[in-house]
Amino acid sequence: MEAISDYDLFEPLAYLQEYYADIGAENRALFRFLTGALRDVPAGATMLDFGGGPTLYAAIAAAPHVSAMHLTDYSEANLSEVRRWLAADPHAFDWRDITRAILRLEGLPAGPADVAAREALTRQRVTRVSRCDAKALCPLEEAAAAYDLLVTNFCLEAAAGDLDEWRRCMCAVLAYLRPGGRLVLSAVRGAASYPVGHRSFLAVRLFDRDLAALLGDLGFLRDTMAISSEPADRPGRPYEGIMLATAVKGPGEARS
Repeated sequence: MEAISDYDLFEPLAYLQEYYADIGAENRALFRFLTGALRDVPAGATMLDFGGGPTLYAAIAAAPHVSAMHLTDYSEANLSEVRRWLAADPHAFDWRDITRAILRLEGLPAGPADVAAREALTRQRVTRVSRCDAKALCPLEEAAAAYDLLVTNFCLEAAAGDLDEWRRCMCAVLAYLRPGGRLVLSAVRGAASYPVGHRSFLAVRLFDRDLAALLGDLGFLRDTMAISSEPADRPGRPYEGIMLATAVKGPGEARS
């Protein structure tokens, strides 16, 4: 299957079925990472989820820790899927199993009423859903102040065409994080592409060293950086695994 980069052909429900219909080792590692990374976010923080696709797991995990969340993506089809879930459309993807898993990782009760309460809180905390474009001079469609928390999952290595463009995209997107703010990032490790339904989409081949070097260059504090990896949990996937990273942005000027 030849990999493509045309995200107008991206199918949200095919992606969600491919990666989030069950909770394998990759997802368990991802959700464990998110719950740990978000645990001590300062009260009242504002969060940007950049390029979240049709997913809601980051918002579900972050909802108790932030006052407002802005969810963004390049694809209008992805944004429509997000809006369907926010509107409690019965045809939207069902996140209840993942909400339950996140609650359990947080050490909280995870019965039906608890799941419903967390999802209601998530819908309350989302105050904006809008388009973004990592390759644009101004990646956010709507003007925004600097955020306290910036989350981006499996986005920029898929948006960029090569390593240099990935660096430029990272520089542009992470500029939305205020000094002292926290980055929470996951990325595909050692990828050539990733499958979605009957299509495959290109991805930049990244490793931990690429991410660590760039975050240092962009002014993130080296003693706050934590990067770990989890191997791919299904044979035949065209990537080695996933990278999970957190870092705090320093007060000085970053070098692009």
